[in-house]
Amino acid sequence: MADPKFWRRAAAKFRRLQPRPPQRGEVHHASHNRLCAWWMPDGWSDGKLYHFFNDGDDSEANKNVQRLFMIAAESAEVELGHEGGDAAVFAWLDRLRLDGLYTAPAANGSLIIHRVCDASAEHCLKCETDVKTGARGLKQDAKPRHQSSARKIETFWNARQAEFEKYADRYGKLSARWRAPFRRWVPSWGSRSEGRTIPQECIEVLNAIARKALTELAESHPAREAEPWESWLDFMRERGWSFRVTGNTACTEKEWGAGVKDGKPLADVRREQKYTLGDEGIKVYRRTEDGNLRRLSARELHGQSSENLSKYYHWLEDGVIDRVFYSSATLCQDLAARATELIAQQARNGIQALTSPVPSTSSAAESPAGKTAKKLGRPQTIPDQRKARAQTIKNSGGTNKDVAIELYQTKYPSSQQVKNVGAILRHYNKSKQSSTAKRRFARGAKSPV
Repeated sequence: MADPKFWRRAAAKFRRLQPRPPQRGEVHHASHNRLCAWWMPDGWSDGKLYHFFNDGDDSEANKNVQRLFMIAAESAEVELGHEGGDAAVFAWLDRLRLDGLYTAPAANGSLIIHRVCDASAEHCLKCETDVKTGARGLKQDAKPRHQSSARKIETFWNARQAEFEKYADRYGKLSARWRAPFRRWVPSWGSRSEGRTIPQECIEVLNAIARKALTELAESHPAREAEPWESWLDFMRERGWSFRVTGNTACTEKEWGAGVKDGKPLADVRREQKYTLGDEGIKVYRRTEDGNLRRLSARELHGQSSENLSKYYHWLEDGVIDRVFYSSATLCQDLAARATELIAQQARNGIQALTSPVPSTSSAAESPAGKTAKKLGRPQTIPDQRKARAQTIKNSGGTNKDVAIELYQTKYPSSQQVKNVGAILRHYNKSKQSSTAKRRFARGAKSPV
């Protein structure tokens, strides 16, 4: 999207395909709409999501308009990074539909885009504006570069937030369950008792918005081979955003080294190793100092406490993200709010990226001078006893400020400390659930795959 002149020329091409509007005193007819596109959520009989129709009287001219439109639409979408082909045309129509340009609802949840050529021309002007504002930001030498970059990122995430919020009520019952042993997301709609199938257009809309969001995460969060909506939920899960842990599966050191640590599903590893139910409880391994695996004997396992046994496993967390669209909107809001602060820190120190996972507190980074350097975004260590007291305050109706006073042991907590309360308590409760599951497993509860 680097050339504003391209979008001006593209808009002119689309305008030429649209018939003139009714003149003063002339009655508006359907033929003034010319080419239209009808979107069907479950697809048409030919398997395509869009069907073109034309209100003009000349059938041959109508076919020519459709062919010329598809050429122009493919060219415009390729300029935005698409590989081309019919899929590029449908991707362009997705943009028009999600922007709501000249759209009208139809039967069975379908939607018609009237005056497709006019809608395309308007979208081209929007793309031209985006190019100009982006170029103008680069030319403002008086302002620090990281500030203009932060504004761009903030605008990007605000736009994604608005898109997720637009569908948060309509698709509010959509949730997704993460099955860790299979590394798979399973979408669901409402409660199990409802037994309703997920609307096809729901996943399509989520895919379209997630695909846009992932363009900002491409470098810092490379997507695995999955649908865009699954990669987006992976990002939410790794950040712990709205991800509620529902269980844990024990993974032995041997299984971990056989590919699980590199992203291979535990179920596949166990299938290759001819796993049988309960093997993880008797075939326990530890890594020796020279890097080799050694299986613990029955004598070594006898009498081991639950805490000692749990250290021999890697614990894979199952979980669920409820209200996917709403949760996604709140994450985009958080990324937008943090943009200016984190990008400025990155420009000064070159350490923390905006979309990097939440850093661990288990170790410190050594600076070249030999001193321990505090990484940006690293939370201070808060004892679990203090977190427990803070949770009690929250449960009794206390505000986030009251909780922050207890957590940080200060009479006047900063606004950032107050904002941190939710994440701290969420991770505290998550760790408690994980510890409980480990103790249950050590007492003899198995976790079959």
